Amino acid sequence: GSQNSGNRDGRIRVLTTFSTLNSFVEGVGGSHVSVQNLVPVGASPETYQPRPQDIALISEAQVLVENGAGIETWLDRTIANARNANLHVIVCTNGMPVRIGNPHLWMNPDYAKIYVQKIRDTLVAVDPAHRADYVANARAYSQKLDGLSTNIQKQIDMIPAAQRNMIVFHNAWLYYNARFGIKTIGIIEVNPGQ
Repeated sequence: GSQNSGNRDGRIRVLTTFSTLNSFVEGVGGSHVSVQNLVPVGASPETYQPRPQDIALISEAQVLVENGAGIETWLDRTIANARNANLHVIVCTNGMPVRIGNPHLWMNPDYAKIYVQKIRDTLVAVDPAHRADYVANARAYSQKLDGLSTNIQKQIDMIPAAQRNMIVFHNAWLYYNARFGIKTIGIIEVNPGQ
């Protein structure tokens, strides 16, 4: 409500767990949001150890965007400790086709569009005054993702079908490869951080 307008400048305070989600929020929220990442760029959201200041950040945020599907196992306790009754939590992968416990759904641009829609709907709920902006921004961002899909597919179509194979360090490419017709023939790191 009006007593909880977020930042003094009127922007919605949004926290994301890692930088990819940050990009989605900035794409949809534009100038109406201020976004902060919990997990530093370059650190793994899968092995992150929350800091005391994360509890403070969550206690002051209006929206928290997490991927879900097991990436942020550390997060639930941190949210509970922050005791923010007004926090809107978006779990991007809820209701999505998670395969073999693999959380990297955003790597498929079609799934990334669903993340964008969830962020749009929550920002509209929190800040209905700027609904038109959120809807337009989300549409523009989704069109960019469609363009990305088209470009990726064009590149991959130039590779002979029998050679569309990938060896990965960390199995982040499951949904990407499924979307674009690439076969993962080897995974080096079986468990994150090991």
